[in-house]
Amino acid sequence: MAQEQLRIHNIEITALESLFEIGSYFFGQHLGENILKWNFAKAKVAVGKNTRLQCAINQNDAFLSIGSNSFINSGTSISCINNIIIGNYVMISYDCLIFDNNSHALNYQMRRQEIDNGFPNGTLPSTTTKPKNAPIAIFDDVWIGARSTILKGISIKSKSIVACNTIVTSNVDEHVLVYGNPNKHKAIAI
Repeated sequence: MAQEQLRIHNIEITALESLFEIGSYFFGQHLGENILKWNFAKAKVAVGKNTRLQCAINQNDAFLSIGSNSFINSGTSISCINNIIIGNYVMISYDCLIFDNNSHALNYQMRRQEIDNGFPNGTLPSTTTKPKNAPIAIFDDVWIGARSTILKGISIKSKSIVACNTIVTSNVDEHVLVYGNPNKHKAIAI
């Protein structure tokens, strides 16, 4: 049996106290640059084989899993402070947002404190005023269209499609097309 080889194409990882596991043939690249920039601290990352990432990922004290044979296109941003699981054969188009958190506290006084402190975490969510968060699950064979947003606590079941420009605000059943704002769900005809 032939042994699989790991191929990495231009990746820059900033990691602190983290566990990073990747399968064979992993391709990383970021829009406008020939390099993928991935910032994570106190995090666990698992990426399957034959996976291609061209997105920006910020991860802090969380678990992120991306399955095998998946593709996340350029301009997409993933912010993970809880738990995001992306299955196998998932296609995520360009300019999507996948946030398992609110990014900032809902309390305006906490947001003021963050501003007054000069945003010490940069673009990462605040570690002192940890925003509301909930896990995201995107199951196998899901296709997420361009400029879509997946919010915290959302589950998108297998073989579903998220139409372009959709903000997913409720869970999506298996084999369903979700579109519009507010969301409409329609069974996919095979």
